[in-house]
Amino acid sequence: AAKPTVAESQSSLGSQLVNFLQPISTFNPAPARKATKATNKDCDHNHPHQWNASFMVQPPMPPGDPCSVIVNLMTTFVDNADPSKKVAQENTLRAFQRLRPFGVRAWLFTENVEWARKARENGVEVVARFRKNNANTPCLTYMYEYIAHNDGCSASTSRVVFDGYVNGDILLGKDLADTMKQVAQVWGQDIKAKTRGVLVIGFRFNQNIGTKEIKSEAELVEFGKTAKA
Repeated sequence: AAKPTVAESQSSLGSQLVNFLQPISTFNPAPARKATKATNKDCDHNHPHQWNASFMVQPPMPPGDPCSVIVNLMTTFVDNADPSKKVAQENTLRAFQRLRPFGVRAWLFTENVEWARKARENGVEVVARFRKNNANTPCLTYMYEYIAHNDGCSASTSRVVFDGYVNGDILLGKDLADTMKQVAQVWGQDIKAKTRGVLVIGFRFNQNIGTKEIKSEAELVEFGKTAKA
């Protein structure tokens, strides 16, 4: 499959920052942007497939055709006692569940048993074993490699799928799937032919979510009307 690698965009709803979607074909699997010099050492490897191999445990495939996915969206959660962070991340899981019928498949990389349970209840794929940096968080390069090897769709298909990362307190709506389907329609042939890379850039909005539970796309849209850039 023509699987774009990593790029960054900022598009959020809630007091949250998003990094997602860089459609550049996998013939050149460039590493993701590294966060800091402090974390680079543990995540950089000369032979990534060697250290990936022991972690490549195939998750159960979701119902339906895994090749119908338009976006593989990865995230990580913060494990602390901050109640507002907990509410934000629970809202994120509900948003992922709403996006699944529209071709967005979410993946949570976590060792936390409770968050793993909640994620699965919302139809999110859970990866509990992964390579970590010296801050004990998943290596971004590893997450992209994992998705490339484990999304369950043969590389021989003619699909275009965008792999991306989003922070765990970002709320995304159906317009994400609509946008990426339009990008694939316009530039899909060039991406598959490896003649064009496409960088998708969103815009960040901030909103204090407090203890609000957002349970529908309509509530999300309404909530976003008072968000500020």
